[in-house]
Order: sequence, then structure tokens, then C-alpha cells
Amino acid sequence: QAPPDVGPPADMAPPGCFDHRPDNENFALDGDGEPGQIHLQAAFQPGRGLWVVYNRPHPGRSDFDVWLTRVGCTPADDVPPFQVDDDAADPNAGDPSLAVHGDRVLVVWQGEVPGREPNLWVRWRLIGADGVPLGPTGRIDTGDPAQVHWMAAAEATADGFVVAGVRTGAVENRFTIFAQRLDADGAPVGPVGEDARQTGGQVEPTVGVTPAGEVRVAWLDDGQQGPVARAVLGDFGLTPLPGVAVGDQVQSKISYDRAGQWLATGVAPGDIALWPGAVMPDATPRWFGQNGTSTSPGVASGPGGGVVGWFRLDRGIRSTPFWQAFDATGVPQDVPRQIPTAEPAAPYPMALTHVGDGRYFIGWSQGASPAFLGMGRFVRP
Repeated sequence: QAPPDVGPPADMAPPGCFDHRPDNENFALDGDGEPGQIHLQAAFQPGRGLWVVYNRPHPGRSDFDVWLTRVGCTPADDVPPFQVDDDAADPNAGDPSLAVHGDRVLVVWQGEVPGREPNLWVRWRLIGADGVPLGPTGRIDTGDPAQVHWMAAAEATADGFVVAGVRTGAVENRFTIFAQRLDADGAPVGPVGEDARQTGGQVEPTVGVTPAGEVRVAWLDDGQQGPVARAVLGDFGLTPLPGVAVGDQVQSKISYDRAGQWLATGVAPGDIALWPGAVMPDATPRWFGQNGTSTSPGVASGPGGGVVGWFRLDRGIRSTPFWQAFDATGVPQDVPRQIPTAEPAAPYPMALTHVGDGRYFIGWSQGASPAFLGMGRFVRP
């Protein structure tokens, strides 16, 4: 059942982009960097290349830094890995996300200063097309006197960006969703939006923006026995819309594609469900990875369909990455394809995005814990 109100995104990559990188070949994103590279996220910048953000351990400490690199359309467009966060402001920077708007890249993360109250807040930094920061790090005031978690960012069409996350709610030790629009310079546009229901059990937000400019935010609502709760960010905040129950338990891993057309969820006992991105109470999910051990899905859409990726849990966190294409109605195509890896993968969130010309990028972490390396691969359904 395809979303009725949006079309496929444009095929963005110019002719010749990534021609020097063959399909179906793994490559290291930061092969010379400090191992422990996790929480990869990726976004495509037409004419420039593929930006990938990730966490890397801070040498000599148990804290993490946020690093960014660009896999260029040509080798001349590559941007070597560099640290984005300001270590003096946030000794520990986690859960990064990013979005591309024109020639600018917004990187957001959860900044932490141990011993400070409140000790967590939303940090951001704008990066230019040449990889040079456009200014110092900024902070988004969510109106929350306590803590924020699980950052997610997306381009908000012509306006700039949108950032979603969760903050502590009225119920102690429980969380509620929030979302904030930013202009192209990172300044807030309007108030922070939130879900009026305030159930206090909202976690793991994900955000997508349709070609028509509609911002869609989804999250898990563990205060309602695990249905996927969905909402749309409107002019006056988050408007609650019907949740969709998917099985007895939704695992705490969900993912919107950047165009807001498809939502992938992990469902107990270990399957992957693909839902239309619009709220459709009568929607029927499409199923992927039905082996009882699948988790951490990613999804990306392109002309005529898209790709779902996930991890098969083999032993502990030792995992194997898979991907499978789907058509314009979400029906799985062909068979699941295993990504061969030299070392076991780890089921951290999968970076998955469309890069045009019928190609997709998949990024993951692999290696012996905690010495993970960030890896990437271009695939073509």
C-alpha cells in the first residue's frame, strides 16, 4: 500500500558521481582513525558526494567525539575525517545525526558535560560544502530543564532543517517527543513542537520530510504496549495522529527514509516491517528479514521503490548486515542480499540513503568490540 500523497524523490546524482567506486565493494570510511566508530548516519549532497557522521572515542577517555567525512563524487571531492564537536564545551558528544540543505550540512548531537545540571542538551554545528565549519557549535533550547536524547535531523525543504528528539516529561524518568525547525543558519523558527498527549513513554524518534514539504516525525510509544505512534509537525506543534499496532511488541529500532515515504520498524520476535510513511490506519505492512533474529532496520526511497537494510543477530551483538529492494508499493523484490564482511558487524543504527543513478549507500560498524570500524558499500537493486 503506497503513500497516496507523495511522489518519489528526484534522481539526484549527476552523471559520473561515484564512478570510481564500484558497486558491491566494501570500503573503510575512517580506516586510519581511532577504532570504536559507531552510530553512522549518512546524507547525500548533489554534485559533492556523501556525508557520513559517526561517533569516535576520545583518546585516553571513555567519552565520544563527533566526526564527519565526505565520500566525494570524485576523489577531488573527498573530505578527510575531522572532528565536529567542541571538546571543551561537550566532553562527551553522542548519537549524531545530520542533514544537507543546499551547500550546508547540519550536524546535531547529544552534548554532555558530566557533573553539570542539566548535563545533556542538543548541540549543532553548520559545515560548509568544502568541509569547513561555518561557525562555533550552537545549542538548541528545547525548553527542558533536564535531559535530551536520541537526536534526529532532516532537511526541511526550502526553509532549512528540522531536528527531533526526546526530553524528560512530566512523569519522572519518562520521555516525550519534541521537534524544532531551524533556518538555513541554524536559528530556531517558531516554538518547539511537542505531542499534546504527553504519554511519557516516547523514545527513539525519527524524522523525514516529504517532497511536498510535510515534516513527519515517528517514535516508539512504550506507554501504550509498543505501537508505533506517528505525528506530523505542523505550524502549531506536533499534532497527534493514530498510532499503528504492529504485532505484540515493536523493538526500539525504527527508521524513516529521508523523504518521509516509508517507515521501517523492528518487530518482535525479530522481523522487519515496512509501513507507508503517511498515517494510514488500514495500512498493511510489508515484511522483511523474517528469521526471528533481525533488528536495527534502515530504509531509503528512490525512483520506483527503495531499499530496506537490517542486521541478523548471530551471537551476542555479532551480526550480519542484509539489504533488500522493494517496489513503489513496498513489495519486497528478489531475495535478501547478505553483505559479506571481513569481521562481524554490530547492530548499531544502519546508515542507508539514496545517492541517485539507481544506487544506494549502506554504512555500518564492524569488528571486535569495542574496536569497531565504520564501513560503507554502494549497492544497486
